[in-house]
Amino acid sequence: MKKLREQMSPALAISLLALFVALGGGAYAAIGANTVGTAQLKNNAVKEAKIYKYSVTNTKLGTGAVTTSKIRNGQVTRPDIKAGAIGPEKIAIDAVTTEKLPNGAVTANKLASGIGRVVAYAEVKSDGTIAPANSSGIQNSDIGTYGTSIYCLSDLPDFNTMTVTPGIGLTEFDGIVSANADKAPFDEGLCGSFPEAQVAVITYYDDFFGSIAPVQSKKPFTIVLFE
Repeated sequence: MKKLREQMSPALAISLLALFVALGGGAYAAIGANTVGTAQLKNNAVKEAKIYKYSVTNTKLGTGAVTTSKIRNGQVTRPDIKAGAIGPEKIAIDAVTTEKLPNGAVTANKLASGIGRVVAYAEVKSDGTIAPANSSGIQNSDIGTYGTSIYCLSDLPDFNTMTVTPGIGLTEFDGIVSANADKAPFDEGLCGSFPEAQVAVITYYDDFFGSIAPVQSKKPFTIVLFE
């Protein structure tokens, strides 16, 4: 040891110290871009405790390096994902299944449509009341019945177009239900006692065997309003 100390110059000591630092705590700086691939990562190796904030950047990882098998279940939570980071091109086909979505996560305004975004919808019973489980944005107080089979809807959110689907009977002998819909302003008298009505729906009953002509009759229907 004495002989080694006598032969060690200050320059050699500094060189050895630099080598020690390079191989120790500062070694992460030597990782080049795209040098960490999936082969360098053990399965289930990526977990929250192993990732220091901003320590693993995009430039350090090769394309496809972090695969599903490299990430422990439950490690990537909502706060870890930037807004807009996961677009359609990032999601594999069939990756988002029903069990991945909590109840109420996908609402009507989250669904795209060829007509436009859904702003309100309701399943309306023959008595003019709604089925709450199948309705949103339209309440019982928004619907009034007038005449033989006219449903007048008011206090609706702003909308441009709509669809109305008549209800169906429980058996083939319950006849055929049809519906016509109109958007204000209406022909005079269509919604008589509901001058504030924005939509009028008229339902009809048609005998299944064609023995009688369609007649106005209170029947259920579903209405959907779009932007």
